[in-house]
Amino acid sequence: MDQIEEINTDLIQVKNEQCIVLRTRDGKVVLTNPDEIGLKEWSASLRSTLKCSHELLSSLAKKAGKIYGTSADNNSNSKNAIFFQKKW
Repeated sequence: MDQIEEINTDLIQVKNEQCIVLRTRDGKVVLTNPDEIGLKEWSASLRSTLKCSHELLSSLAKKAGKIYGTSADNNSNSKNAIFFQKKW
């Protein structure tokens, strides 16, 4: 989940099929299912999971900062933690 940057909220038409498009760092992943209701459930579940994953990674960055004694005021290494917090 850390490779996924965005999941489209709407279903996208690809080759005459409704699809979910996941945008990753390296490109795109297209998921499809003949059952449109199932596809909408997948989309909602993936977006929810992505949000939880990003929140977890953000909290881990904060905890790592506390464990290693970094803070935004006194250590340049904390810039990475701040970057991840802003990104997610």
